Amino acid sequence: MASIEIVRGIAAGSVDRKSHKSSGSVFGVAWFSKDKSSTTAKGKNHQANTDSPLGFTAHRTPPVYVGGGSILVQVWGVGLDGTDARLTGIHPPRASSSLAGAPYGTKMSKTSEKDKVRCPPVGYIPGRSFVGRVLEVGWEVGVDVAKRGDWVVGLMSVHKSGALAEFILADRHRIHRVPNPFMHVQYPFNSIPRTDSTKEADGDVAKRRDSLTTSANESCLTVNELALLPLCGVPAYRAVRTFHHITQSMGKPQLPYGNSHNELHPILPPRSDKHDFVAGGDQDDPITRVQPSDSRPRALILRAHDGAGALAAQMLVREGWSVWAHVPVPFMLPGTQMELPDELKDEEEERELDNQRNILHRIEDRLREYGVDEVIFVPVTSMPLSALFDVSNPTLEAMSSWSSPSIQFSRSPSSSPSVSPSPFSRSNTSTPLSSPYSHGVSSSHLSSPTSSSTHQHAFMTPYSFTPLPLTPYDCEQDSIVSLMSFLTRSRIRLDAILDTIGGREIWDAGRLLLSRPVRDPSRQDVDAQFTTLVGDTPDRVVSTAGDNFRAGVRALRLGGAKDQHPFEDSGYHEAVTNGHGKDKAKAKPRAVNYSWVNVVSDIDWEGSDVHDTLCTVLRMASSEGVKPVIGPVDFVNMRCKDKGKKRASVVADGIEEELLGKVVPFENTPDVFLPGGGLEYGGTVVSRVAA
Repeated sequence: MASIEIVRGIAAGSVDRKSHKSSGSVFGVAWFSKDKSSTTAKGKNHQANTDSPLGFTAHRTPPVYVGGGSILVQVWGVGLDGTDARLTGIHPPRASSSLAGAPYGTKMSKTSEKDKVRCPPVGYIPGRSFVGRVLEVGWEVGVDVAKRGDWVVGLMSVHKSGALAEFILADRHRIHRVPNPFMHVQYPFNSIPRTDSTKEADGDVAKRRDSLTTSANESCLTVNELALLPLCGVPAYRAVRTFHHITQSMGKPQLPYGNSHNELHPILPPRSDKHDFVAGGDQDDPITRVQPSDSRPRALILRAHDGAGALAAQMLVREGWSVWAHVPVPFMLPGTQMELPDELKDEEEERELDNQRNILHRIEDRLREYGVDEVIFVPVTSMPLSALFDVSNPTLEAMSSWSSPSIQFSRSPSSSPSVSPSPFSRSNTSTPLSSPYSHGVSSSHLSSPTSSSTHQHAFMTPYSFTPLPLTPYDCEQDSIVSLMSFLTRSRIRLDAILDTIGGREIWDAGRLLLSRPVRDPSRQDVDAQFTTLVGDTPDRVVSTAGDNFRAGVRALRLGGAKDQHPFEDSGYHEAVTNGHGKDKAKAKPRAVNYSWVNVVSDIDWEGSDVHDTLCTVLRMASSEGVKPVIGPVDFVNMRCKDKGKKRASVVADGIEEELLGKVVPFENTPDVFLPGGGLEYGGTVVSRVAA
């Protein structure tokens, strides 16, 4: 059977084994009479010149024995993300900025050398999330779990992986049956099946449903969406469940996914048609049944444009949250399009800026359709000072206009449809005491009930693509720290943060932001929530006992004064008071809960395994429309040519444009793990094993 596995090192290993043998002749010819050093060097050079350690092979035999609790699956599609790339050892660990001036031999340097990422052995097959059809089941697998011919999705353990193969053995506790996926069937023009009714005009039968492989319901997911659903849905749902205490305490609508009835397919468990809501609202649309933006809980999701962050954003919106989406950008933000004189125009540069604006516009359109309130684009590296203070830099011109009182920014209904009120927009009716979105910086604004906030953040205008005034940084983790520090200084109130990047620095900055004192009575007794999907060491996928111990101590709020941080940032100290006159009292920092959705864990806090979580995620996808992102790759490496990837067709302004798609043929999957393959910055890719 065909598979994608680690092949780097095979040639070098064979050369080393042959060099230890005595040189002799084969059929009278001295094949191995060359010098040992030169032969070994040639093998090393061949290994260094290899682009990817993965390769397409066909030397394995399919599994012939199916255990009692196992299921033999013919794989149709495999979902891949950055975790799979780190498991293959391709992405090197990030150099910590705190060690820039550290001398050689320090304790931190020894720790980083000890925790060096180890490369997997030759023959390792990556891939965890898959969709396929059942060929054989074990004797312990009941009919209610799976039977021959069923379509199933599953999520392999990080200790095993191995989904990038034509046939795999999966554990029954890590798979779930799904409805027959929707498939596009291509018919030859001269063999179009005709119906008894009217003939379809112009041969418009390119996309039909195959009655043998699809169901008649229009809400069925495609093979590509099913391949990514376990990969993104399982961690997203488990992370959203950690926000449940905030949703319940603040009286937000609850969609009972756990005990619900799905009428779309008989495979999924029953669901009740009644929705229990504490807050009032329209009972027809779960997305519109929300309270005003000021009273909704607010969450910041990192890398919300793709992967688990995108599904978590959709889930939180449907639970009545105000979601802020962070999107990392691998280039400098182009800003808004400005009219320049002809002598200052550079056609090539303008074309590049327009291409970048189209990419960001497409991402923001997708997030706005999810119901996200704010989209925050942050470059992964800050702009150099030499480029920042360039007179011809459009970003500098946009930043200089923020403080100009003559420029008025307004939200256009045509450019930003259905955008909720933003705390960064100017309001003449809200006051710093009555609104949790106040941005005043003087203490008089905190005590005066009649003073209105006149500070305006024009860079948060939708579709402006203007950078934030952040402190300089040199990597994505530092950009998050700079962003959270900026939000803390701007007195932005957040109730929860979902971290999909990882790092101790992000936890420290996030706790500082979430621990801001609140004046809203409905939030004073509700703890904030910080949930991470990665932990403190993003480069170490499989956590150690020390990692789990530190996470447990942090979740229990242990550690004493050593683990406490004062509520201040860069000399900025907030003196928030409650009441007036003699009743003034200094507000206490808000308590922050910590949760780590570990990728290694099979069981969540509620005792549900992967099978149970997949059941809930499938129900949400089929009935509520919570689906993974399928389409063009958000950030394509412009320096690399197309390496055989399938292309997605996008229609914009009446012009059909082909973009590099997220679906790749099985034989081209090794190129996905290279830089620019689509897995950077939270991206996901689908490998189609069977067309």
